[in-house]
Amino acid sequence: EYMDKHSIEKIISDMLNSLIHARDEKPLVYMIKYLSSLCPEEDLTENGVKVTGHVPKRLPILRYPQFTDSTTSLLKKHLTETVWRDLRGLKTKFEGRLANCILAGIENPTLQVGVYACDEEAYIHFKKLFEPIIKDIHDYDVKSGAIIKHHYDISGLEWGKLERTKHCIKFVQACASRNIENFPFVPILDSLSKSEIEGKLAKVLVEEIDSKIPLNKMTPADKKKLADEGLLFDRHPSIESIMPNGKWSEGCSIYCNNDLSNVIWINADDHVQYFITNRAKPDLKLACEKLFGKLKNLESNIPLCHDPNIGYLTCNPSFLGTALRIKVIVQLQKASDSQIKFELLKNFCIQQGIEVRHAAQNTYEFTMSKTFQLGKTESDMIGGLVNSIAEILRVEETVMIMEEETIKKKVKEETEKVLKDMPIFDEINTSLIRPFINEDVWLKLGRIPTAFGHSLKECVKPGVANHKIGIIALDADCYHKYEDLFMNVIQIYHEDYKLINYPIGPADPKDVLEALKKFETAKYVIGGYAMWQGNMKECSFPGGLNKKQREESVMKLLAVSYTHLTLPTSDLVQISVVAVSLKQ
Repeated sequence: EYMDKHSIEKIISDMLNSLIHARDEKPLVYMIKYLSSLCPEEDLTENGVKVTGHVPKRLPILRYPQFTDSTTSLLKKHLTETVWRDLRGLKTKFEGRLANCILAGIENPTLQVGVYACDEEAYIHFKKLFEPIIKDIHDYDVKSGAIIKHHYDISGLEWGKLERTKHCIKFVQACASRNIENFPFVPILDSLSKSEIEGKLAKVLVEEIDSKIPLNKMTPADKKKLADEGLLFDRHPSIESIMPNGKWSEGCSIYCNNDLSNVIWINADDHVQYFITNRAKPDLKLACEKLFGKLKNLESNIPLCHDPNIGYLTCNPSFLGTALRIKVIVQLQKASDSQIKFELLKNFCIQQGIEVRHAAQNTYEFTMSKTFQLGKTESDMIGGLVNSIAEILRVEETVMIMEEETIKKKVKEETEKVLKDMPIFDEINTSLIRPFINEDVWLKLGRIPTAFGHSLKECVKPGVANHKIGIIALDADCYHKYEDLFMNVIQIYHEDYKLINYPIGPADPKDVLEALKKFETAKYVIGGYAMWQGNMKECSFPGGLNKKQREESVMKLLAVSYTHLTLPTSDLVQISVVAVSLKQ
């Protein structure tokens, strides 16, 4: 049980295979160094173990591998016994061998490609294997000698295709990988090299990040935060199995800013991977421009692995060329899945070098295809992505236009309906309201009911009959809802009118009498009488009451008239509520 738990037999077997293959003159030292390479750097330091000089690499494959029937990888297709014999004895300047490149594909038969470059020279030394695989992945013949070009200027793309429906783009993530010259790639990258790589990159990244998260010390909270933004990537067992110390997470770090819009993985799949993510305000053009700016800054400070015939060199040959990956999630707002001809969309996207997936209801995920990247520039790839997204948004826009036409038709019908109620004044009409009634005013106010359900049409009915003023208030809310009209008439009728705020609320009749004395009341007082008018709250004014409501109002007023609103006869003032209610 102990042996199985710690894989002791496998470790010893691999070590002996490596020793036999190397035929080192100092086998004990070789084995000590080999075992030390499997331990984390801190464990060695803690236990006083220091190893210098060349450290042996794990190399268990000594014979031509036997693939299972279920294996469908490109490795199985192109690693013939002839290729195996020609390449197995070669090694790169970092001691990388064919076995380092194919180990993942041997131990993980489900991989589609099954080959990882151990360093930049692997594409040269093992080209008999890599070139046909690259041909299958990218439909690109490396032997043609074509020069790979890079073009970061995307300002000339047809961004206008996305403008009208850009609200449907819910997520954008732009990613690019790079490897640094004169360092091995992930399959043979040891702890010391990882530290040196991170040191070089940290000097360039120091102004771009807020925090650093070592992968092997990541907290559950860190993992959840990254996973929620699509930035936490599970390590495929194939990579774990080919690492020199068997622990991929050792020396792998994540640099990021607080909102995770800028995340940088170091020593993961490649030496550095930039991720520009924007979920709050997804903008494909902005994300790409930010990514390209960071790549240019990196390249101006650190020499990167690049081949004139196959572009930027990555561990996985699927990403050769631009080493660019972009994901965009589109969620349709108007169009439905039934309106999308998915197979036609899929075929169109393939022609553009883009993969599309129906992720959820009305939701589609577009990603740059891992294949067919070689021979295309960054601008070409993004242009294909723009065209693909525009193809589905074209359906969305068609539905939007149809909906807008329906809305316009409905608005037109509603407008015509409202204008049919607009009063028509005779030429001899001289009411004060007439000059202020027009189509614009009627369309603005004609559909607005008051608190008690009265309309502007009811209020201006007297005006049609050539009433002097031409508008009446049917409840207190009329003065608010139709304020512009009422204020215009008030200003004309009361020439010296100024808006004055007076207390509103229950008042003692004596206070009312005192208030009347403060006004210039001479023109209202006849034979020693003063008249004061008012309306009750919580109901329409008399002009807006039906017979039943009028009777209820009279009864309410009668109930309080003599107890609250009648003054002693010695005051020579009487206030009649019944007559006013019945008359007005």
